[in-house]
Amino acid sequence: MKRHITIILSVACIFLISSCKNTKSFVQVPEEIQDQVIALADSILLQLDAKAETFQQASQNFIIIPELQPSEVEKKVKIDYLLDPSLADTFVTKSQKIKALAIYVLEKAVREIYDMPTDEVKEVILKLAVDIDYNVNEDTFNGDEPLIDKIKREYDYCRENGKLNDFWLFQDAILCEFDYLLANNTELFFREIDEEKFYAWRTEWKSLYEALSILSEYDSQIADLYAIYTDEYESYKQCFETIESTKAFYQEHKNYFIEERQELLK
Repeated sequence: MKRHITIILSVACIFLISSCKNTKSFVQVPEEIQDQVIALADSILLQLDAKAETFQQASQNFIIIPELQPSEVEKKVKIDYLLDPSLADTFVTKSQKIKALAIYVLEKAVREIYDMPTDEVKEVILKLAVDIDYNVNEDTFNGDEPLIDKIKREYDYCRENGKLNDFWLFQDAILCEFDYLLANNTELFFREIDEEKFYAWRTEWKSLYEALSILSEYDSQIADLYAIYTDEYESYKQCFETIESTKAFYQEHKNYFIEERQELLK
């Protein structure tokens, strides 16, 4: 009986986190365990709120791509590692579209600092955001508004509309894509990384890892992501102790991050 209740609670929380706006309107489970469901769901939401707060605070010192300044010589080097906007129609599942949206938003900023055309990628960002009803646009990494405020608004929107799983999938894709960009352009990015930014970056990653841990019990796609992160964390955490060791790791493991990006979109 105890195992049966646990299964019901797990299924119920999947429904609540992914589609229900109000925990108190939750009536899809037997009346005798509704209080348990609501208590568990509230606990999960509070845990995720705490991780999101840490994540948002760390974003204040995130490395903002528009602030990077490639030299005129660097701008002349052909950029061949960005995701082609024409591939947008090949992503069919909601998970793929969320991750592709994150990639295109980040890469739009890269295109801009290299004076590359952006009209096509802007159209793709708008289309994907509309397709999945996600509160992100082409200016997520641009404009005068602090990134922390944008991420907070995104989180609040997802929480109010039962999309917290989507929020963390999107943030996972952002950090995965950021890894990929770092590996492909190590010198440019590490020119801008000081101790404060490095600490913030590690804090964001840890918050993401912990949030995925919480959600992994209720979402199979996130469970798969969390399993990958667990293996990576144990294998490579010693490489991320200092800025220099981190830079060396990205330079030496470029192919690893290329493969990670490929896996992200499957």
